[in-house]
Amino acid sequence: MRYGKPWSRFFRDLYQQICDDNVFNGAAALGFYLTLSIFPP
Repeated sequence: MRYGKPWSRFFRDLYQQICDDNVFNGAAALGFYLTLSIFPP
């Protein structure tokens, strides 16, 4: 008897949650502001 999800389903669900929560946009903004804090214009 198998428990849990298959790996393909797990990664598909993980990607969907990441897209729904805009994690990529938050990470890009964080990197941008971190870069500006180290090298101010």
